[in-house]
Amino acid sequence: MNLRFEADYKDPRTNQVHHIIKPYQVQCKNATAYTPLLVLDAAAQTIYNPLSDPDTQTVHASLRLGVNECPENKRLFVWEVMREDGTFTAVGSDTTLDYDVAVAEDGNSCTVNRSLMGTELYLRCRAKYSPDGNPSSVTLSDNAPTKLVAFIRRIPKFEYDIGDTPTNLPSGLLEIAPTAKIWNTNGTIDNPERELLPLWYVATNAQSGTLNYSLIAHGMTPTLSTGKVSQTLGGVYGLDVKDVGPACAWEDSDGAVFVDADDNVILIK
Repeated sequence: MNLRFEADYKDPRTNQVHHIIKPYQVQCKNATAYTPLLVLDAAAQTIYNPLSDPDTQTVHASLRLGVNECPENKRLFVWEVMREDGTFTAVGSDTTLDYDVAVAEDGNSCTVNRSLMGTELYLRCRAKYSPDGNPSSVTLSDNAPTKLVAFIRRIPKFEYDIGDTPTNLPSGLLEIAPTAKIWNTNGTIDNPERELLPLWYVATNAQSGTLNYSLIAHGMTPTLSTGKVSQTLGGVYGLDVKDVGPACAWEDSDGAVFVDADDNVILIK
C-alpha cells in the first residue's frame, strides 16, 4: 500500500509557498490468520419460567472468520454440560442423566429440555478449527473458542386468594368447596398445578392467643370439612401456594438413580 502525504510550507523569509509531496510504501511482512469467533444464539443467562415459557430451547452455534461463516469442513462444535462436581463433560457421555439435553446430528445445535433440567443447567460450547480441513484432529485447549450458557428455572412473583366461599355457614353444613385463585402480572395463570401446589389449612377460632392451623387438603378446588369450625366463635381457613419444584432424577443413599424395569430414569417433583 502506498501512502502519499502532502503539505504546504510558507517560507517566512521570502513568503514563498512550497508544496511538498512525500510518498511512503507500507509492506506486509507477516500475514496473520483470522482468530475464529464462536457465536451462540442464546443469552449468557436465560431465565426459564415454567408457567409460561416453552419447555425446550435450541441453541445454534456459528463460527466466524471475520465477517464470514467458517466452512463446515474446517470446524467442529463440542457441546458439554457441567456435572455436580463442577467439571464439564460431553453431552451424551452420561447415558443415564443426559435425558434433558441432546445434540443435533450435524453437531451445529443443542436442544435443552428446560422442564427436565432441574433448577439450573450450564451448557458449554467449544469449537475446533482446522485451516487444513481436519478439525477432528484438533485438541481442545483453554484458548479454544468457547461460549457458556446458563439456564435458570425461576417462577416470578405471583398472587393468590380464596374464592367461592360463603360469608356465613348455614347450620348443619358439613363441607365447603372453595376455589384457589392464582394470578400474576399477566393475569390468571393457566393450569397452575403443573408447577404450583395450593395447600389448605383450617383452625378453630379463638377469643385470644395464637390459632392452631392444620393442613386439611390441597388442590385448586378442594372439599373442606367444617368439623373444626366452632358454633360460637367460628373458624379460619387459610391458603398457601408452594412451588413444587422441577422434575428431577432421584437417587438412593448409595448414589444409585431410581429407574423403572426398562432402566428408564424415574423423574420426581
